[in-house]
Amino acid sequence: STISSSGISFGWWNNIVGNSAVQNITLSGTSMITNRGGADSNIGESGGSATTVNVLDNSIFGTQNRLTIASGGEAGAGTGTVMVAQSGTLIVNSVMSVGNGNLKVGSLTVKDNGQAYVATDFNVSDTGSSTGNLTVQDNATVSGNLVLIGKANTTVGNLNMSGGTLTGTATVTVVNGVASFSTLSINLAGTGYQFTATSNPAFTAAISNLFNIL
Repeated sequence: STISSSGISFGWWNNIVGNSAVQNITLSGTSMITNRGGADSNIGESGGSATTVNVLDNSIFGTQNRLTIASGGEAGAGTGTVMVAQSGTLIVNSVMSVGNGNLKVGSLTVKDNGQAYVATDFNVSDTGSSTGNLTVQDNATVSGNLVLIGKANTTVGNLNMSGGTLTGTATVTVVNGVASFSTLSINLAGTGYQFTATSNPAFTAAISNLFNIL
């Protein structure tokens, strides 16, 4: 079966106060959901939402525009979870954010022979007091232009890739105009890592050079 739309929102409150927007969606077999462009796509958009999307078997979830897992579009706590497993595929021909906005918790797990492709930036813990979790296991693959972890001055997303984990203190106090992140570490080799640091109150963001872990 195939569903195609100009915009996709799972877990949206529909402007009804108190609507918890709890949804569970599973794609299996050769199913396909695509956003053909026009509007962005969100999973877990509303305050109180708890939305899960499973992309299984040989199914495909594809978007032409931005995909946000746990969106800050509506106020309040909410969760969005996507699991790509077996031989499922997630394709985002734009930016993807996992955890965006105040009190939102987003999680993406790619395992088995699953694949996730992001054409541009891949943000984990994008803005506000959000938390993003990314887990890659087994023979799964994830690719994107840049992986940006902790764009806001808040909780850094957990980046777990085949056992590798990013750990340390993501929020520190400035001393004499300098913020030192001395405890951050990741125990998985990779290329093209980059950090972005912001402040509260807001000043110009500091963006690191690309670096590799060998």
